[in-house]
Amino acid sequence: MASRRGAGILRRAAVGWIQKPKAGQNLLECEGHAVPFLLCARRWVATTMGQEAAPQDAGLLMMLNSEIKNAKESHRQLKKFSRGPSKLFTVIDKPGMADMILTRQYSNEDIKLTCRFEPGNFKVDQDAEEEEYMAFDGVTLNTVHLTVSITKAERHECLELTCCCEQDDLFVTTVNLLNTEGSKAQAFGPEISQLDGDLQNHFLKFLKARGIDNSLSNYLLGVLEDKYRREYTDWLENLASFIKK
Repeated sequence: MASRRGAGILRRAAVGWIQKPKAGQNLLECEGHAVPFLLCARRWVATTMGQEAAPQDAGLLMMLNSEIKNAKESHRQLKKFSRGPSKLFTVIDKPGMADMILTRQYSNEDIKLTCRFEPGNFKVDQDAEEEEYMAFDGVTLNTVHLTVSITKAERHECLELTCCCEQDDLFVTTVNLLNTEGSKAQAFGPEISQLDGDLQNHFLKFLKARGIDNSLSNYLLGVLEDKYRREYTDWLENLASFIKK
């Protein structure tokens, strides 16, 4: 009998502890009573479940989270690229933008480099001979597509050179002289490969004098690969967040 009375007392005490809040009163602010753990847990579960993806989207969310994990594990931050290519250039890197911009002044010229990374499907082995990896059909290497725009204050024209950057290599593909006022037809030039070999080499020397050379090419490959990986991870996380909520 004593044990039954004890159980009854405990039961009545529990009922008092689990009383509902008054109208307009927050569940966590019941007057004179500590909120039972069970009610707090129920509230937490309800809130959490409301933020989960719908059942039909759970598979997609799981795959996104797996890809996010893989992207973070494979991303290796290269600290040497944080210093920039040289003091000659100002680097403009805006999060969410695919392009990276480099600017500088040279004599009476304003120079702007617009750079975009294109990932390859093959990792270059620094110790391998070029023929070893170029012999495979369909192999592509990491590439930076570079547009060099050069303007002069006294002229309403822009010299535009489109280039490709690969490991230890930079080559020019086209050279155009564009009218910046838009009142005249643009002067697009031929493919650079159609020009005399010595003329092609002098265009490379022209760029090198302005700090655009193989050293800059290697810098751009590294820093833009790092940017590409960061932007890809952010894109995945934004997608996952949108689907989850």
